[in-house]
Parts: sequence; C-alpha cells; structure tokens
Amino acid sequence: ADKKEVKHDANSNHVSSDMMCLTKFMMKKDLLVARLSQFDDRPERYLSWRNSFENICKELDVNPTEELDLLCRWLGPESRKQAISMRNANSHNDTEGLRKLWARLDERFGSPESVTEAFKTRLDNFPKITSREYRYLYDLHDLLSEMMCVKEDPRYKTVLAYLDSSAGVNEIVLKLPVFLQNKWIDHASNYKVQNALVYPPFKVFVEFLRLMSKRLNDPSFKFAQQETKSRSTNKRENIPKPEYGVK
Repeated sequence: ADKKEVKHDANSNHVSSDMMCLTKFMMKKDLLVARLSQFDDRPERYLSWRNSFENICKELDVNPTEELDLLCRWLGPESRKQAISMRNANSHNDTEGLRKLWARLDERFGSPESVTEAFKTRLDNFPKITSREYRYLYDLHDLLSEMMCVKEDPRYKTVLAYLDSSAGVNEIVLKLPVFLQNKWIDHASNYKVQNALVYPPFKVFVEFLRLMSKRLNDPSFKFAQQETKSRSTNKRENIPKPEYGVK
C-alpha cells in the first residue's frame, strides 16, 4: 500500500509539473502576442517595427502561414493591402508569399530614400520652439533619437550621413530659441577644438538637446513663472477695495 501511495504521489507531482509548464507556456505566449504593435505605414518607423515583429514571431515559433496571418492583422491600412495581395497571389506557397511580401514592404516602406524623406518632412513641419515652450524640446529630442537609431543601421548610414555635418544640424538648430542656438555654438566649437574635428557627430547634438530638455523643464527652476505670478498677485493686492455702503 505504501508503494502504491508513493507511486500515486509521484504521478500527481508529474502531472502538476506538466500543468505548471503548460500554464507558463500559455502565459508567455499571451505576453508575446500582447507585445505585437500595429504598423502605422510610416517609413521612418518601419525598421523598428519589423525588428520587433520578427523577434516576436521567432519566439512564438510560427510557420510561414501563421506569420502571413499575423502580418495581415498587424500591418497598417496601406501595407495590409500589400499583404493580402501577396497572400492571394501565392496561396499555393505561403513560404514564397512571405518572402515576396517582406521584399515588397522593404521596398515600399523601408527604402533609405523613403525613410530619409519621411524624417525630413517631419523636421520641416516641426514648429520653431519659443522661450515659453520648453516642453516641446522633449518632442524634438524624441524625433532626433529616432533618426539617430535608424542612422546606426548600415542600410541607412550613407543616406543619413549628412546629419554629421553643419548642413544637416543647422536646420534643426534654427528650431531652437536663440539662447540655445548660442549655447550649441559654444558647445560645438569646444568639441571641435578638443577632438580636432570639422564638426561634432550627430549624436553629440542629440545628447546636448537631451540635457537642455531636462534642464529647462526641471520644475525646481521655474523662476520666470514664479516671478510673473508674484507680480500678478502684487498688482491685485494694490487695487483699491471698494467701500461698500458709501454713497
């Protein structure tokens, strides 16, 4: 009886262990699927979206048919049309259809020229930041960080190489308040002298903007707002109070 009990306990532990492994697997699968994001058909975001999508598909261990289905679900309005068309045209061979679809997406949304043009358009449309709009420095820094990330990819390094020159950075500097433009001139000049370079690399400007964004948006140093509020309060206090009841 004792041996049967021990065997029964061993079997129960084995089943319990299998159930735990299955539960963990299902939870991991749900988490991976939850990480999938919708592509917004913007060329400058295609590279990061594709890398994320492919990594998730690799972890899920999906086959070509399943990957095609996921692409049809998570692509944007325009890119989804390409996916549906390629799947229908290669219904007899999902592996070939998947290969052709990625080639089409790379050509349509991931070409260096498309990515460069998209970034230039976003920069052109970015408004000039005034001395009262420091919060927008964060938005500009985020945009430049995207550009720097794409620039580090070998496929885009050549077309975005202009960002390492004054011709590429000066257009962005003009978006900044004048006093920040002057700060950048000092910073860039010192960097050129110390490193014997014609112009600082793009990453130096991005880091400069990060520091300025953090410094100018630090709530500990809102002197201008506090002073304005104080003056406004003093003005209200100096206004003569009406003498009610006096005729």
